[in-house]
Amino acid sequence: AVFIYGFSLGRNRIVVILIAIYMALAVVNTAPFVDTWMSQAASISNFGQVFMFKVGLFLVVFALLFFLFSRSRLLFSVGADQQHSGWWQIPIFSILHIGLLLSIALSFLPTDTLSVLSPFTRQIFASDIGRFVWIPAPIAAMIILPE
Repeated sequence: AVFIYGFSLGRNRIVVILIAIYMALAVVNTAPFVDTWMSQAASISNFGQVFMFKVGLFLVVFALLFFLFSRSRLLFSVGADQQHSGWWQIPIFSILHIGLLLSIALSFLPTDTLSVLSPFTRQIFASDIGRFVWIPAPIAAMIILPE
């Protein structure tokens, strides 16, 4: 599914999506009202509402940024020479894109709720090292892989 998703979008759109994801993450993580609201709803019975609020805010900011970027010159400047890029880059960017999204979504969950996940999933996507790896990995791929 990740490969079909990646090939249907193409390298350029995936890179623009990655840029929008980073910016949306920055907005959600630095929005002062999110932390205030989360501290008020800190009871365990409200963790679902807090999670949904953060994920919803992230998705709204992401969708707005992606819409604005797709209308701007960013999409055209990112992939001006797309025909020279290899087809093999699309699966790489797709995996990095989906992994980054999973890591971000799981980072919004309280740590005590992560115990329902398999140990493999917790280690790869929800651990501190896992989150640390998923954040710079797409950036490194954008820098290292040729256009």
